[in-house]
Amino acid sequence: MLEEVGVDRIEAGMPAVSEEDFEAIKEISNLGLKARIYTFARAMNADIDKRSNAAPTGGHRDSVRISEAENTSLVGPGRCC
Repeated sequence: MLEEVGVDRIEAGMPAVSEEDFEAIKEISNLGLKARIYTFARAMNADIDKRSNAAPTGGHRDSVRISEAENTSLVGPGRCC
């Protein structure tokens, strides 16, 4: 159904959140969909390994937390990265 309506990207979540999320993302990844499966991970080796095991061919995004002061100096006050 997703392919029929043109979905080409699925943001499946963050496998490190729980074993249930990990298994759900792995199951989605194994469906053989044409859509690219995106997962998210904190910039930690354990999270990166877990997301790679859940969706080995997915698009991956890492999240690096920075302080409000660092964010302001990078993109300006009141703006998100």
